[in-house]
Amino acid sequence: MIEFQEYFGEPHRRIRQKVKKFVEREINPFVNEWEEKGGFPTELYRTAGQSGILGIGYPEVYGGSDGDIFIKIAALEELMRCGSAGVVAGLCSLDISIPPILSVGSEEQKARFVTPVLHGNKIAALGVTEPSGGSDVANLSTKAILRGDHYAVSGSKMFITSGFRAHQVTCAVRTGEEGHKGISFLSLILIHLVIQCLKSSKKWGGGLRTRPRFSLMNARCLLKTFWERKDKVFISLWKISRMKDCSFPLWQI
Repeated sequence: MIEFQEYFGEPHRRIRQKVKKFVEREINPFVNEWEEKGGFPTELYRTAGQSGILGIGYPEVYGGSDGDIFIKIAALEELMRCGSAGVVAGLCSLDISIPPILSVGSEEQKARFVTPVLHGNKIAALGVTEPSGGSDVANLSTKAILRGDHYAVSGSKMFITSGFRAHQVTCAVRTGEEGHKGISFLSLILIHLVIQCLKSSKKWGGGLRTRPRFSLMNARCLLKTFWERKDKVFISLWKISRMKDCSFPLWQI
């Protein structure tokens, strides 16, 4: 007879209690007001980072607190008890923008683009979906062309969760051939972008989940913010799209 496997043990219980107290103290008293206003203060990122909430499940060496996938599940379940999908989606946009950097980025890039986000000092977003092809990643059309010491990036991205307030966007671009083999990653600093704001949507209790469209016209991306690992980029994006099916940290691919 196969013994029952206990997925949630004492470490997971401690995480639940930690996140529950954070939600009761920092979110619940204000969540209805935020829903009405259609946004929550950016200070919540810093508070969550200082409280160790944003770093749950991420490598300690980059400012997180190590743990298995069920540590992350426990934390997200407690966050969702605030009743606002918009708050959780916005606060946790790092969970789709940081894993690609941990997967294929250099140590210098991880220190620059991961640690400040886990500490709550920077806000990160992911740029994949395009107006021309939705989330058809293999056929994305945003291009990055090498020009000396930088790449010139042109194209459009849309439905960027946390896009209005993000300091950086992990962006999938085409640097090579057609199809999935020609895709690479880069991190864009938002000062280089022209942002077209979209109206927020209140579907699924997501009134706080504003998702703008970015239009890039020869945006300058320095080589040190760019990483080209065509053997891993596409599968990394696929893992992000299938987060609920992953039984291991997304960056370990």
